[in-house]
Amino acid sequence: MKTRLIGTLLIGVLLSSLAWAQSRKAIEEAERGLPLDKTAGITDRAGGTHNKSAFSWFFENRGKLYPRRASQGWGGEWPIGSGHEYIYRVNPFIGIPGNVIQGRFTTNEEWEAVSGYVVRDSAKIAFSDNPQTWPNGSWLAKDAAGKPLIVSNQDSYCSYNDSTNTKGILGIQVDQIGYAFSQKQVRDMIFFTFLVINKSPRTYDGVYFGLYMDLDIGNLSGGIAEWSDDKCLIDRNRQLVSFYDVKGYSQEWLTPSGGYSTTGYMGMTLLETPEVNGKQLGITDFHYNTNGADDDQDIDSVLYGILSSSPSLYASSFSSWYFHPGANLPDIHFDDPNTIPAGGCDVLAWIGSGPYNSFKPGDTLKFVTAWVAGLTTEDFDSAYTHCRELYLNNFVITQPPPSPKVTVVPGNGRATILWDNTSEEGRDPLTGKKFFQGYRLYKSIDKGLHWDQIDRNVFPAAGADPVPFASYDRIDGVGKDSGLQYSYTDSTLTNGFEYWYSVTAYAVTSSGQILESARGNTAAEGNIGVVVPRWDALGRVPGTAGALTQTGSGSAQVKFLLSPADVPQAADRTYQISFAPIAVIEKGYLQSLIDVGIESVGAYTNNPLAMAFTSPTGYRLRDVTRDLVLDSAGVYISGQPILANGLRFTLTDTSSNAADRPAEGDSILFVTGIRITSDGATALPLQPFSYGTRYVTSTDVIVALTKSDTVASHAITYNDKFSFTTKVATVDQNAVAGGLSRVRVVPNPYLVASQYEQEFGVLRREPIRQLKFTNLPPVCTIYIFTLDGDQVQTIEHNSSDGVATWDMRAAGGREIAAGVYLYLVKTDTAERLDRFAVIK
Repeated sequence: MKTRLIGTLLIGVLLSSLAWAQSRKAIEEAERGLPLDKTAGITDRAGGTHNKSAFSWFFENRGKLYPRRASQGWGGEWPIGSGHEYIYRVNPFIGIPGNVIQGRFTTNEEWEAVSGYVVRDSAKIAFSDNPQTWPNGSWLAKDAAGKPLIVSNQDSYCSYNDSTNTKGILGIQVDQIGYAFSQKQVRDMIFFTFLVINKSPRTYDGVYFGLYMDLDIGNLSGGIAEWSDDKCLIDRNRQLVSFYDVKGYSQEWLTPSGGYSTTGYMGMTLLETPEVNGKQLGITDFHYNTNGADDDQDIDSVLYGILSSSPSLYASSFSSWYFHPGANLPDIHFDDPNTIPAGGCDVLAWIGSGPYNSFKPGDTLKFVTAWVAGLTTEDFDSAYTHCRELYLNNFVITQPPPSPKVTVVPGNGRATILWDNTSEEGRDPLTGKKFFQGYRLYKSIDKGLHWDQIDRNVFPAAGADPVPFASYDRIDGVGKDSGLQYSYTDSTLTNGFEYWYSVTAYAVTSSGQILESARGNTAAEGNIGVVVPRWDALGRVPGTAGALTQTGSGSAQVKFLLSPADVPQAADRTYQISFAPIAVIEKGYLQSLIDVGIESVGAYTNNPLAMAFTSPTGYRLRDVTRDLVLDSAGVYISGQPILANGLRFTLTDTSSNAADRPAEGDSILFVTGIRITSDGATALPLQPFSYGTRYVTSTDVIVALTKSDTVASHAITYNDKFSFTTKVATVDQNAVAGGLSRVRVVPNPYLVASQYEQEFGVLRREPIRQLKFTNLPPVCTIYIFTLDGDQVQTIEHNSSDGVATWDMRAAGGREIAAGVYLYLVKTDTAERLDRFAVIK
């Protein structure tokens, strides 16, 4: 049975090991002059999880690509959120004859964290999507110009060396770089690059790189022996080692209906190795164990013999453990997977790549690996193909627009989802054209595992991909032209249950392909909002918005929607709405400063203007509304104002780089923009305005303006300004006094495994015991008694939410017994006594 360790290191053992290593370190430094500091390594130890692809993969910066404890995270969970963990152990090995550096054996861990690659004492590996993890506030990977080099949706960077090498410090450092991509076609993979650096003053021969891979397909830590029926394969042409479960399903991975889940395929491909005589060596050795980790030996000569397929090891008593050449004889470098028992076993695999000779001081050996997964062999092969293509394209892939920032506000049986417009600046990196088409809203009732609620057994035509809950498309002649929105209110929810919402941004390529940003995998991601709808507090009246008042000199006639979210920051404020011209770069990379102002307001001033560059110094200017060319041969001069339709706009080049200045094919659109301020501060930055769009302020107020008629003189102009105020929530004390009879306990009676209980745990899903008191007034005290009148617990409630949650523990912390209990809800003016039952 394979079980992750749960516990802590003994302090005495740690200190004694530290003292021994420090004394050895002094000897080694004196002999070789190596700047290796184990004390620094301990304080720099860190872990982290890649979770921006379809994988959730925890690893440490000590040569361990797996969690040692279940509490650390997942070992190769795929697909993310499924609870299906594939990785038990994965370790990189570096060896020379007689000395193999490894982190596999917990009693002799020879890789240690290198100082300077993490924020010290944070215990967090550096990830590109979390700048707080960047050491000294700077990303570690740099391009040729010294700028941060971020390749994927989530890069990782860590470093470790052999400062605790018990056979003698070699001065080898490994910089490990991870890439995880969110795009659909490259989600089912994760990349790890190993840069093996010789930091010593010595030259080494016979260097091998190796990977130890122990996968348990269908297993749960501590459960039944689902790891005992696995097989592995090697495809030498594709440099691919894969693992699968023989029977194809897992008795540990249960479906929601209680059935057995299908197991998939997972494997590692070695994409790049150093060249020897002009040719990459690739995988030179492949072996497996049929008795799992029980056959592992922490003997350096044995480990090197496995990596190099040593004839002496083959001739030793260990031969049957590590060599299974089968039909490959007389070649002993590659085991024959056909020798694995037909029913599978607890199999683990080793790969080696080498030897690499004349590894000089300062030299670097680069090894690029990728892990791919698929539910079927076809899916697995497709993932491998996309993985290979991505690598050959230097990891360059057309990116979708960035995801928006999402906020979700709970209500009574509803939730309001709000998002910003940051996605709309996305651009196609190949053409420079504005690369944004619209937004898609998804809903999950199982913490992001499924992003729609369609039963594919009933509706197979829905396809495998999640169907958006709602979608909004730019009005530009592409797609449905439904118009953009920035909010949605879902009024179909059940109070007390948890819902997840994700908003993605998508673009449409010239070939019609849709590129969509990731829906996300965790509640911490910016485009995911988690909400639990709640009962309104008894007698509470939410804040409202006052009437919209014209404060400018315009004559616009509009209808308006003003809806402040029920949050404190939205209330008790005065807001001002104004309009100003704004420049939108439709195509191109020009970095010129663009200043737009109003020379005079006329009949056509609010008409959109399109400026298309015919050359770096020439442009064509057109009134879009009237489809009228205003200047067919304009001459562009940096810093010189251009006047048209009452607007004055100036482009000023700020860079000597031609790529940053206007070029043929670049285009700019000048349109009416909307801006909202609140008490002197910006609540909505200037952005393009359109009728009917629900704009969301930074204080979570929804604002939308629509035309009241079709009279041209009643349209919005730059002379229009509006103002409105928002009011704070109030409490109707009469409603409180007269409504206490509505207070309820949910569920009542309480039963074990109530649907209201969230669950935790991996192997055994344990409910979180809790009761909810609903329809409470904003301020009250809840007293809980036994039928004998003994007080069990007191709960003080002070919230805009009409719900108080109790963990069913008495004041002393003990769980309450089954039985009938009384509860008393008291306010300053009223009280209510009732009962509830607990059945276990």
